[in-house]
Amino acid sequence: MKFHTQGSVNQVKDRVKGSLLWVGFIVFFVTTCLSALEARSYTPPIGIPDPSWGSIHPIDSLAPSWPSGWPGSQVIGYYYIDNTHPSSTDTGNTYGYPNKPRKSIPTAYAAGSCVEIRGGPYVGDQLTIVANGTPDKPVWIRGSSSGAKPTIRYEVIINGSYVILENLFFDTSEKTLSFRYKSSSVDHACIRNSEFAGPGTNIGNNAVIYVAGTSSVKTSNIVIYNNHVHDFGDDDSASENDYHGVLPGEYSEYVWVLSNHIHNMGGDSIQVGQATYSADQRPNYVYIGGNTFHDDRENAVDIKRANHVIVSQNTCYGYEPTGSSAGEVIIIHDGPDNVWILYNKIHSGSYGIQTTQSTNTYFIGNLVYNIHHPSGTAWDPNSGYSYGAAIHFRGASTGGAIANTLYDYDTGIQLTQGTAAGYDIKNNIFAGRAEPLGMDIRVGDSSVASGSNLDYCLFYYGGGSARIYWNASAVNVATFKSRYGKCLNCPGEADPLFGNPAGGDFHLQASSPAKDKGTTHPAYTTFFNQYGVDIRKDTEGRLRPQGAAWDIGAYEFELAPLAPKNVRVKEYSK
Repeated sequence: MKFHTQGSVNQVKDRVKGSLLWVGFIVFFVTTCLSALEARSYTPPIGIPDPSWGSIHPIDSLAPSWPSGWPGSQVIGYYYIDNTHPSSTDTGNTYGYPNKPRKSIPTAYAAGSCVEIRGGPYVGDQLTIVANGTPDKPVWIRGSSSGAKPTIRYEVIINGSYVILENLFFDTSEKTLSFRYKSSSVDHACIRNSEFAGPGTNIGNNAVIYVAGTSSVKTSNIVIYNNHVHDFGDDDSASENDYHGVLPGEYSEYVWVLSNHIHNMGGDSIQVGQATYSADQRPNYVYIGGNTFHDDRENAVDIKRANHVIVSQNTCYGYEPTGSSAGEVIIIHDGPDNVWILYNKIHSGSYGIQTTQSTNTYFIGNLVYNIHHPSGTAWDPNSGYSYGAAIHFRGASTGGAIANTLYDYDTGIQLTQGTAAGYDIKNNIFAGRAEPLGMDIRVGDSSVASGSNLDYCLFYYGGGSARIYWNASAVNVATFKSRYGKCLNCPGEADPLFGNPAGGDFHLQASSPAKDKGTTHPAYTTFFNQYGVDIRKDTEGRLRPQGAAWDIGAYEFELAPLAPKNVRVKEYSK
């Protein structure tokens, strides 16, 4: 038996201590990294650039903690406001502090200011806030937490730069929040984690969150994230009352509308631009992603005169015809350019996606289902304008529909009018047509028919054959191929073998005839060249292709984990 001396015992202890220190360091390092990952966990929807401001991120950066001087004394740059506190006063109390709050909300803030608002309601006609933030020292204006939102009953106008508002509650029946020129320009501003609750009555035309600049100074880099906006205007009104949730308006650019829940509005959840805008007034680079829009009086998304609008991975449903809307879930008109409707879930409307006039417009990777003409309304299966179309193109529009899954519709795609260049219709699944006399595709213009391309599509109608009307008569896929020389790479007519469409599962089964029967499209390269984001993915973010070739439809078959939703890359390999 071998005995250790006291020195060797101490050496062992030192080694153990050293090991424990290393273990502690590793635990600290890993914990810090995980905390950082958790804090910076937001990934933009497919195709939407990250709205980063550099060292400060408007979505997942955290507000400063309470300063060490609180609750007992004022601290320069830290404002504490509570109009319900018995000791609250503005007299000799520039900043306020928890034991002695300010009573009112100041209007101008230096870089790095942090404003905590409690109590309420704060009532008035109009409050213009000028924030002089910088990229590394933004201004914070906030309720104390998501569960303690102060009530604001002003029209709040934000001016200045680098400001983040959060945890606020607005319930005024009129104007609420705008990022627009009043006394200075507006750039790099964010409203997040707040609620806007309207009275549900007809109170005229307006927008809950309005973004606009001037002809000389554009409003730019505005982020609207994770807000709940509802019941402004009357969604059941017989008369038009265009109260919208969000309106990126004239002279605005780089506007992100992300992960919001907007519903039961008198107008649209979001309208982009106006029909009357001149070319220089148009909003540019508007990104709408990851939102839930539903049950508004008009539309989920209404895109008018604007350029470069990306609508990605939203869930939109619940739209019926009214006196000022045909019940389109997403509508595009008045000539916008570069509109990309990507990877959305769109259902329960009288139309799915419709463009009446737009250029360079592509519908890619969307799931569109349960689209029908309203009960009791006249419906003509031979009309290119009838209700119940999952996708509709007309007017002086250009673009196409790529890699969509269309299910349970009266008409799949209507190509009613267009230019001689026609449309590209590729990689789509058409299944579950609800009307025996409806069309899976209806092309009603001779120039559109000659210029349009239809290929790599799968058709299935359980009650008989597909119906393709190419400006002549309705025929099945085999006859269409031989008569027109198109759809030559279409696999024919077969059940796509969805997981469980009745339960909303449109993933492909392993034996689906849509597997490896699709193709890529130049629109993916065009998008990358314009926006620097690779969108060669399916509707859930899987990189395409996963197998030997692209799968047809919105879903790529793959059992492996999902790829990131949005990856910015330096080079693009075709």
